[in-house]
Amino acid sequence: MSQDYSYPSSSTVTVAAIGPNGQPIPNQSILVAGEDPSGDLSPLQTDVSGALIVTIGGGLADPLPTTDAADGPVTPGAVASNSILIGGQFNTVLPTLTNGQQAALQADSSGRLLVNISSGISNPLPVTDAAAEASLASIDAKLPGPLGAHVIAASLAVNIASDQTVPVSVASLPLPSGAATEATLSAFSDKTAGALVPEAFDYIEIAYVGVTTDIDTVEYKTGGAGGTLVATLTMGYDGSNRLSSVTRS
Repeated sequence: MSQDYSYPSSSTVTVAAIGPNGQPIPNQSILVAGEDPSGDLSPLQTDVSGALIVTIGGGLADPLPTTDAADGPVTPGAVASNSILIGGQFNTVLPTLTNGQQAALQADSSGRLLVNISSGISNPLPVTDAAAEASLASIDAKLPGPLGAHVIAASLAVNIASDQTVPVSVASLPLPSGAATEATLSAFSDKTAGALVPEAFDYIEIAYVGVTTDIDTVEYKTGGAGGTLVATLTMGYDGSNRLSSVTRS
């Protein structure tokens, strides 16, 4: 449909609803209309508040959506089905928030996310002597065995500080290599001179083999040199003149 529009150019026409730019709004208005799909003139419509009524077309939702599949709840709830890429904000001075306020994630000048480590944990985390395993289970797998008493191959070595005293309680201890071969003190006592002469004595008389320094006999007496003989120990020697036996009589 074609329309002919004319504007008076040869005479001055004053319309009260038209005002010049930069001047107060006129106290009258002009009804604005448009051409509908049938080719007829149709005025623009408003609601009771005077807001222009617009019909959204072209596949757009009416009303316009305010959420999407990447939105999730602020309070605990179902996770969103999609995710969106987020960014951080760089500030030379970090913001200070109060209860109920929110702020953008903070980043350094290189875009790395700033994370405040809780009190009591060093920042940065120490790396010297740190365990290289990702979990406690992987560390446990490298121990020789579980805690408790085990054979040496399945035991965990423990270092004791040089200034530490550790009490030890045992029922018995094996003798070291090269020590006396007797397992008990009573068995060892049977091989000493005290076991050969258990009686009381107060005098010992020693006799030598000829003019040598080899002891021939040892007499044990009670009552001094002229007293009663208690026991006599006679020494025996081998071919190299080494003491080989002691006999009591």
